[in-house]
Amino acid sequence: MMSIWMLVAVLLVPLSVIEPDVAAAGTYTGTVDYVKDGDTIMLTNPVQGADEVRFLGIDTPETFVSGGKDPGNQIDPHGNAATDYLKSVLPSGTEVTLVTGAEEVDGFGRLLAYVFKGNMDVNRSMLENGHAISYFIWPFEDPKFEDYRNAMITGMNNKVGVWDASNPLEELPFEYRDRMFNDQPDKYVGNYFSKEYVTPQNYTQVPIEDRVFFFTEQDAQSAGYTCNCSGGGTSDELLIQEVYYDAEGNDSVGEYLEIYNTSSQTLDISGYLLKDNYSTFALPSGTTIDPGQYLVVAKDTTGFRNLFGFDPDVSGMSLALGNSGDQVSLQNPSGSEIDFLAYENYVSGWNITANTGQAIYRSDVTTDTDSVNDWNVGVPLPGK
Repeated sequence: MMSIWMLVAVLLVPLSVIEPDVAAAGTYTGTVDYVKDGDTIMLTNPVQGADEVRFLGIDTPETFVSGGKDPGNQIDPHGNAATDYLKSVLPSGTEVTLVTGAEEVDGFGRLLAYVFKGNMDVNRSMLENGHAISYFIWPFEDPKFEDYRNAMITGMNNKVGVWDASNPLEELPFEYRDRMFNDQPDKYVGNYFSKEYVTPQNYTQVPIEDRVFFFTEQDAQSAGYTCNCSGGGTSDELLIQEVYYDAEGNDSVGEYLEIYNTSSQTLDISGYLLKDNYSTFALPSGTTIDPGQYLVVAKDTTGFRNLFGFDPDVSGMSLALGNSGDQVSLQNPSGSEIDFLAYENYVSGWNITANTGQAIYRSDVTTDTDSVNDWNVGVPLPGK
């Protein structure tokens, strides 16, 4: 016969236990009062003195505008869509489990937490459904970063939410906040895999999915990251020289970009990666560039030949360069970035714009400031 103490012990075993993959400072329960925006909820009763909870590890499009500035598509549809999705997951009265990290409350008095509804990691769901961007500020737990990164890549590959190719988010949330308040980037940015960091102004040199943020340079060094003090990549021998993103006729067969070899030797770039905001294209085995020469990488051989009268060096490029803005990077096979550009304000400050039939090109291959100042607009001249 079961003793009364054994019965009490059984009744005290929770029916569902959250096993967070973080070294939690604390685990608490709370009740949702209402959803404030895509990454913030209000609680009916305070936890650790805070009734506002800011979700850890993610950043969602904003729902405010300041000073009458143009919000672009930050609020509508993306900020509103993120908020509406979170409301559907966490309606008022929902019981949640709040798992805090090393810092429990931020300078605004908000509880910083991973939010669970039963066994559902709500932060992760926002990423997987394309309503958030991964946003990890050190210190954090490696397993959580990698899990959230994979969730965001799922959203990217499925082209949902902020990654919708027909209407992608024009500015990352922190870029939007900086523009609204006339601020400049202020966090050092590391590459989780290369363990290198760049200065705040060079954050675009680190792929979105690999970014980790540090409040200070000392934080980056304490985390074991070393400075990529050149601001971008691991080689100064290769540059993206020209991008033809709004082709005459059919973009799907006319687009190309061009890589230039600044070195005095032939370079084998087999397996090097070209990336835009949605896709990655690996250069095929046997791809080389002679010293001082150009490599033309095109979408389609026939389409390119019809426009320019000769065949490209490489065809089959899978990138779909956005006519209303995109970002492009060249990376070595290990994923370290070598060169970067953006256009039509896809990244704040990169306001260069080409009309249909025009290309953007690097003004001088001896200058690489990693900024829009290196670029100009003109007629496409592949291979020259």
